[in-house]
Amino acid sequence: MQIKSWPTRTVGLLLGLILSWPASAATIFGTITQKGQPVANAHLTLSCAGLAAPAQTQTDNRGSYHFSLTIKGYCTLAYQNGAVATTTKVILEPSPNQYDFEVDNDASGTRLVRR
Repeated sequence: MQIKSWPTRTVGLLLGLILSWPASAATIFGTITQKGQPVANAHLTLSCAGLAAPAQTQTDNRGSYHFSLTIKGYCTLAYQNGAVATTTKVILEPSPNQYDFEVDNDASGTRLVRR
C-alpha cells in the first residue's frame, strides 16, 4: 500500500474539481422592434460552430429574447416572423452581451439593424 503525500492528494482533488466544473455560459439577450414597437413571437435561431444543433427561441410580448450556451465565438442569428426572414452576425462571449435590433424593411430587403 502506497501512502500519498498531502500535496499529491491536493493536486489530484483540485484537478478533479476543475475538470468537473461546468463550462461558463456565453449569453446574448436583447429586444427586437419594428418601427419602434416590440416584435412578439418572432422565431430566432442561433447557429454557431461547435453546436451539435442550432439553438432556438422566440421573442416574448415585449420583443425580448435570450440565449445562453456553453460555447463562444462568432455566430449567425436568423430571424423569422411570418414570411419575413433575415440573418445577422453576433459574437458570443462569456460575459452577457446585449443585442437590440430594429427590423428594417426597404427596397433592398429585410435586415436587422443593431440599435
